[in-house]
Amino acid sequence: MIQRGARIVADDGSLNVVDLHAEQFRQAYPLIQSSATKWTLDQWLKYANDLCSDPDDRGGILSIQNSARHIFAVAAYRIKTSQSRDRILQVEHLCMVSLFNGLIGPPLVQALENRGQEEDCLEVRVNAPETHHDVGWLSRQLPGGLLRKLGFDLKDDVLTKTLD
Repeated sequence: MIQRGARIVADDGSLNVVDLHAEQFRQAYPLIQSSATKWTLDQWLKYANDLCSDPDDRGGILSIQNSARHIFAVAAYRIKTSQSRDRILQVEHLCMVSLFNGLIGPPLVQALENRGQEEDCLEVRVNAPETHHDVGWLSRQLPGGLLRKLGFDLKDDVLTKTLD
């Protein structure tokens, strides 16, 4: 089980799953730009600060970084309540250095699942690329079918995985 601060052994050293904090939001911006978002730096900083600072919003940003704190992936999420009153971890933005997606994709998804379990969520949801309002990340950032290989099913244009 990959937890926050967990180590992922890579050929060139270790990578860690960590929460992204305000002092690294600017550093993450080039990676955010590599996705299909059209955000300016100011828009990204506002989004990240709002997401991570509002205690009522229950959201955050997970990242994968090496020991030098270089960022290889980010996943922004919110804890939401469904119409049936179930808690859901909704992934809003997910992007990674595509060169490493086979190495860091599965641990990042596992970290999101773990966060969902910590928050007593019933499932993790990721908008399918055809319906995602501003990020076509699945086809470009992750190998095709990775989320399906990791147990996600397509339901109503949303990739969903029920948590144990």
